[in-house]
Parts: sequence; structure tokens; C-alpha cells
Amino acid sequence: MTTSGEFEIKKTITFAMLHFTVAFTVAYL
Repeated sequence: MTTSGEFEIKKTITFAMLHFTVAFTVAYL
């Protein structure tokens, strides 16, 4: 069972990775 803190960290990392991927794709296109 993960703590709320770990969940927040994972969610933040996932959001950051998604944002980076979108930004990179837009810049590449």
C-alpha cells in the first residue's frame, strides 16, 4: 500500500513527463 505522499510524487512525475513529451512533440513539429 502506497502512502498519499508517494502517490502525489508519482502523479507529479507522470504529469511532468507527459508535459515534456507534448512540449517536445510540438517543438519538433
